[in-house]
Amino acid sequence: MKSRILALLPLAVMTLLACQSLSNLVGSSDSPAGSAGDYQYIFDTSAEPIAITVELDAAHTAQATIPIEGGELSTTGADGTVYTLAIPSDALLVETEISLTPAASLSGMPFGGEQTYAVQLAPEGLAVQNFAVLTIAPDQEMPVEQQILFGYRGDGENLALAIPVVDSQEIKIQLLHFSGYGVTNGSLADVAPVRENLGGDVDGRMESAVGEGAQNERQGEGIGVQEMANVLEQHNDQVLKPRIEAGIGSCAEGQQLLISIMSAMRQAQLLGAPVADTLHNEWVSLIPVVGEVCLKEEYALCTGQHIVHRIIPAWLSLEGRRQLGGPIGPELITLARQYVEQCLRFDLLFESTAAQYFEGDPWIDSHVTSTVPLRFSTDAMQYTGNAPLVNESFEYYPNPGCSATSNRGGGTFEFAQIVFEVDPPTPADPLGHVKDLTVNYFPGVTSESWVERCQDSTTSGAGGYWAELFIVAHGEEMPPEGGFTATKWEILGGEYYAKKEWQMDLPDMEILEVGTFKLYHRPGS
Repeated sequence: MKSRILALLPLAVMTLLACQSLSNLVGSSDSPAGSAGDYQYIFDTSAEPIAITVELDAAHTAQATIPIEGGELSTTGADGTVYTLAIPSDALLVETEISLTPAASLSGMPFGGEQTYAVQLAPEGLAVQNFAVLTIAPDQEMPVEQQILFGYRGDGENLALAIPVVDSQEIKIQLLHFSGYGVTNGSLADVAPVRENLGGDVDGRMESAVGEGAQNERQGEGIGVQEMANVLEQHNDQVLKPRIEAGIGSCAEGQQLLISIMSAMRQAQLLGAPVADTLHNEWVSLIPVVGEVCLKEEYALCTGQHIVHRIIPAWLSLEGRRQLGGPIGPELITLARQYVEQCLRFDLLFESTAAQYFEGDPWIDSHVTSTVPLRFSTDAMQYTGNAPLVNESFEYYPNPGCSATSNRGGGTFEFAQIVFEVDPPTPADPLGHVKDLTVNYFPGVTSESWVERCQDSTTSGAGGYWAELFIVAHGEEMPPEGGFTATKWEILGGEYYAKKEWQMDLPDMEILEVGTFKLYHRPGS
């Protein structure tokens, strides 16, 4: 089992273990004296967490989409400090857009000095499955013995000590969740008066304690690793196991429990603590249980409340865990795919009337409709849909003294793709919401015709009259790859999910086109 656990660690952690940093101190008589009682505050403290004030430098934000295979992102603050985040290949469950924003200033720190450098990682609260490494390279030198590495949640809440890469002279922080991280110059001895206030909840206090011990080790002070290993075992027995035995009441509860167990497991691995195997087994056994609970919750949200933007990430996270060797069986993947395809069913109703005039008098008028079923394929990873473009009416207006016969002629409306633009969850909006749509489509070519009979002549014409007028009216909505793109929708959020209305008036060409899109959510089998 130990080899399986070690195989999960990123290169930086493997190097840390191989270089006899923390794990070789377990049971060492050279470790400082101490007792489990030194850490009892982790479990019974009533001290208030520490919040600091953080001002961000949004002008120096860097963003990138990191694939499941991992990658790096860097940014440089206004003071020249370089922040680089390295995400290993076994950390992300789905492709994720991340960002780094340097802090312009921090205030309210209970320790440290004038040199303080920090960066905010987003999306806030994202849990990675294995340690990502944040490297901070200040423009000014800061000796190792004067470095205090820290982290915080949200906008500055729950200040805690961060876990370093022990055998690195560079400032490297190992992290398992996205938030704020930094370094300040000072002495770790200054932490003692506020130690019980660091970390927030019991899981945060545990991680902060491991971070303090690892920073002491990095500075050559040594730590009581055996005692800390015992505390991790106590944390599992007193905190994690009761939560496991209580059962999974909700997806959010289950996800938080998985994060707590994973965090404790990674800390135990760093310490070489025997409880790492137990935590790994608990984590593995819970993954499919929580996965199924979350999947069913998301499907219920989709079918009952028309929350359509969360079901694909829920499915892909299961696929990602399976790709990383997680215990996700084919039955759960099959269920996930069924839920996704049943959830993401829409009907797109299209209606348009196009008219052209000649010297102010009507010449042609054509009205079309189409009802397009949109269906998502988990195999193709896209929506498909097409339907007849029905020419409901067509009128050719003859010259004075003449008569005319007008003949309708339809085509085929081809749907290409729909993209939901989502605002991520916030405390005020815990589910996030769709704020706009991008719909790519080919409206089709109509085939109207007419015959005009005058006293001395008969003339006729045929062609895609509505289609030609629509192309002229919507020319600016035609991307280089072809077709048309519709954006700026009104999101209604119910079964009648979204609509887009327009009126295109081109007086110089005497063209008027009026139309609507209506999108209906039709989940079901």
